[in-house]
Amino acid sequence: HWEDAGTWMQDRGEFGYTGVGNHKKLQSVVLGFIPDNELLENLISNKKSYFYEENIKKHGGAIDFTIPDMEKDKTKYPLGRVIYGDKTDYLKNVESFFKRQKVQWAGIKLETSWLKIGHIDEVMAIIPRKHNNKYIVFVGDLEEAIDILKDYNKYPTSEIDEIFYDKEASLTRADLIRRYDKHKTAVEGIQQHLNNIANKLKEELNCKIIRIPVTYTVENYEDNHCATYLPNSVNCAVVNLENTLKIGIPVPYFIPIRRNIIRKMENLGLGHSGEHTWRFVASSNSHNGDFIDGNAHCNTNTDKEPPK
Repeated sequence: HWEDAGTWMQDRGEFGYTGVGNHKKLQSVVLGFIPDNELLENLISNKKSYFYEENIKKHGGAIDFTIPDMEKDKTKYPLGRVIYGDKTDYLKNVESFFKRQKVQWAGIKLETSWLKIGHIDEVMAIIPRKHNNKYIVFVGDLEEAIDILKDYNKYPTSEIDEIFYDKEASLTRADLIRRYDKHKTAVEGIQQHLNNIANKLKEELNCKIIRIPVTYTVENYEDNHCATYLPNSVNCAVVNLENTLKIGIPVPYFIPIRRNIIRKMENLGLGHSGEHTWRFVASSNSHNGDFIDGNAHCNTNTDKEPPK
């Protein structure tokens, strides 16, 4: 039963392609991260596909793949390529696998070692739609979140609907500002990582970077243990089936940040929240009651159809 596999299905497996030389010799791959995961292995039904299992848990969120059409050199990467984080002690064998896989390598490595979990879906998300002929990529931005928190003239409300931090803590807007003022070195370090990620993706891909305000935590930055105070709106669920796009963006539970995201989505031509293309989703709890720290992406796999 699939429901027995838990909440984080995208973390438990990834789907890709492998081949040697000409990609017409293509084989599909199901990459499983849980030992003895028969659910994923049973998806293999013919000799054109195979299953590869790695003995690690819940780290599919540390891996994603580009859309082939967003590559600057589409002939070199006809199936797209791997994007993965550098907090990869648990992914060394998987990295070796991708190198052998060839058709989706060389990969794009992003700076995620400062994060508690270290998944790339905590800092970026590919939106399979174009704006001005470039694919949209969300990247987190801490400084913008702090600017919004501090701007009482533009955003006079002090309301934060709910706070999910260590499950029990109750934080106010002023509490968050005090924490960021106290840990300025951490703020600078995190922002530099995020800027490096945005610049790397822009350099490598034909994409439009959209910065999304995210309140990353700062107390444990030196220990490489950062999460977020408010739900992470970059960590969105994206479904793209038969060219029908649906985006679920974790509601940030702070009205000014919510308005900032709505304005950016409207500027991209994606409409208001609640319309057919996208909406805010409550991501504080999963369907089975587990606390999920405001993340949504790890529940999903975006369909990326290979070229004919």
